[in-house]
Amino acid sequence: MFRTALRNVFAHKARLLMTVLAVMLGAAFVSGTLVFTNTISDAYRKSSAMGFDAVDVAVTAEGREDTGDTTGRTPELTDGLLDEASRVPGAASALGVVSGFTAIADKDGKLIGGGFRSQGGNYWGDDDPRYPLVDGRVPSGGGEVLIDSGTAERAG
Repeated sequence: MFRTALRNVFAHKARLLMTVLAVMLGAAFVSGTLVFTNTISDAYRKSSAMGFDAVDVAVTAEGREDTGDTTGRTPELTDGLLDEASRVPGAASALGVVSGFTAIADKDGKLIGGGFRSQGGNYWGDDDPRYPLVDGRVPSGGGEVLIDSGTAERAG
């Protein structure tokens, strides 16, 4: 039986080599896919964690359905709640965060960015861990905004 199997292998060398090649390519593609997805996942995780590395607790407003509020407004996180959060034992600081859709247009009035995925938020100055200021200055009035350099270049 063994002799017959060996004779069959030597008679069909090309078939054996193609089978070995197919198995090796399949294993290489599977391992390559696993490495690639792990690398991308790590990059996204590090990117999203970068803005929250100094955050231990986040307090957010509940949705409209959860509050029983019939006015249709989302409940607000007030300055009083921010002051109360900053006085919690062990809290080093407390930041109030506002975020949502933000539109920036170029000189011709065309929207810059990812449409409705464009996000913006408030800026707390030099001690804001979410947006480290590399160049420029902090906005000083209601008519000023701070944007990233890539968006500034696209907008002109």
